[in-house]
Parts: sequence; structure tokens; C-alpha cells
Amino acid sequence: DSFSRLYTDEYFSSKHIDKSAIAKVLLPWDKDWYIHLAQACLSGGPHSRIKEIECPTFVLGARNDMVLTGKASEDIADALGCRLHMFEKYRHAFYDEAPDYYSRVYDFLSTL
Repeated sequence: DSFSRLYTDEYFSSKHIDKSAIAKVLLPWDKDWYIHLAQACLSGGPHSRIKEIECPTFVLGARNDMVLTGKASEDIADALGCRLHMFEKYRHAFYDEAPDYYSRVYDFLSTL
């Protein structure tokens, strides 16, 4: 179930969301978009150009990310030599679940 890769079960329970109902209303991915994403992955994606980033950067990741993996967030932060925060109990959609997500982003932006 792709939604389980994004959100924790606690999130669905707390919002009284039926995952099967969501799947019925979402449209399938556009074929051309899927091809575009696959080509990006095969070409090395953004990782091949990561050293070109020169602005202050803050990487937020989730230890239990089932889409990109927590290690991917750590690797990106290591490659950039930037600040990193890993949310321990969330998955890919930590931006919807973690109560301190916005304050962490705000704190980082306030330092610029």
C-alpha cells in the first residue's frame, strides 16, 4: 500500500482516514510523468549535480522513510556538508505529521 509508505498508521487513525477510500479517488499517475521520473533516476538524478548547490541548505529526513530512505537524506546532507534533522518516528510525509516540522524550517530560515 503506497500510503503506508508515506504516513504512519497513527496518522491515519488520528485523522480517521480510510486508506482504501483515498486510493479510490486518486487518479493514476500520468504515463509521461512516470517516464520523466524514470529517466531522471537513470541519469543519476539530482545526486549527479548536488555539489552545484552553493546556498545554505537544511536537509530534513525521516528515519523510517520508505520512499527515499533515511540514509538518502543523510547522504545528501553529507555531500552538502549542511545541517540535517532526522525525524525518528515518521515516514516520507513527515511534513504533514511532525508537529515541529514548521518550527524547524522557520528556525533555519531565521538564521539566513
